[in-house]
Amino acid sequence: MTFLKTAGVILALILIIPLAVWAGSGSRSHAWFALKQYAVAMGVIVVPVLALVGIVLALEFMS
Repeated sequence: MTFLKTAGVILALILIIPLAVWAGSGSRSHAWFALKQYAVAMGVIVVPVLALVGIVLALEFMS
């Protein structure tokens, strides 16, 4: 149950960006473009952190 709640909250937070752009511009293509740009930006922020966490955990298990 907790997984579904967490997934729902993450989905809602991701959908805020395209829905706001769609409401402001009235264009679904602008909303999709905003979602793609948001996904790229979040990837740039999140992927290096996950890589660092993976390295730290791997070093932790080795010692």
